[in-house]
Amino acid sequence: MSLKKKLGLGAASAALGLSLIGGGTFAYFNDTATVNNQFAAGTLNLDVLKTADGEINFDLRNMKPGDTAKRYFVLQNSGSLSIKDVMMAVVASDFSDGMTAAGKTADSNMEGFLKQFKVEFFRVQNPDPTQPGGPWNNPQNADIIASGKTVTLWDLHNKNYNDILSAYKGTGADIGRLNISPTGMPVGDQDGVGIQITFVDNGNQNIYQGDSVKVSFDLEARQEAGVEVKTNGYIKSNENHPSTPVTTDNNDNKNVQAVSDAKDNPKE
Repeated sequence: MSLKKKLGLGAASAALGLSLIGGGTFAYFNDTATVNNQFAAGTLNLDVLKTADGEINFDLRNMKPGDTAKRYFVLQNSGSLSIKDVMMAVVASDFSDGMTAAGKTADSNMEGFLKQFKVEFFRVQNPDPTQPGGPWNNPQNADIIASGKTVTLWDLHNKNYNDILSAYKGTGADIGRLNISPTGMPVGDQDGVGIQITFVDNGNQNIYQGDSVKVSFDLEARQEAGVEVKTNGYIKSNENHPSTPVTTDNNDNKNVQAVSDAKDNPKE
């Protein structure tokens, strides 16, 4: 190899060495901080309480036409969040024809049997569950059935709500359910619900002897709409009906603060 070529390779090697040195590390400043957050959900809790009037549910056998049964119970908001409304669906199932049970030819069906039971509803706000019969004597905002109309168990099961007052009918996606607490329930609130059912006597009901059916009242309590929250701590306004946005001047919040701490972590 000539001297000229050797010198050229040497220059290339030197240039490569310089580029490696130029790519080395260098010192710089930095700082970090951590924001610690806490999210805790409230509770939606609807309790159904007995009263001094007796049983909550209907469990009646050996009934005859003309018999009347009355039940009264209290809905209580026992959670930490207010309740927007309480929806109720009436569902009948497990019909048994008395003739079939006796090994004979069936002579009735569930629709016909449920139509023998007339239903009357009463709703009482802020009841006193310790007073027997009190809410029945003077119901407030009481009858949810239109005046002069008759509703049967079949109507409720089959969602025939033509004779139910509009304030107590579910709307939109809730069509087919009753709204038995349309004014909502703040935390700790109670609503009373009374139901009276009569086995009507129309003088020609022999085909229903021995018949039976199960009927459930399915309740669903629902939360308020979400609100904007601008402060830390316990969201006191979520206990109220309706919930209200939490602003920076809200003094109702309990002193439960999120923590933000900063730590210096220099790197060299």
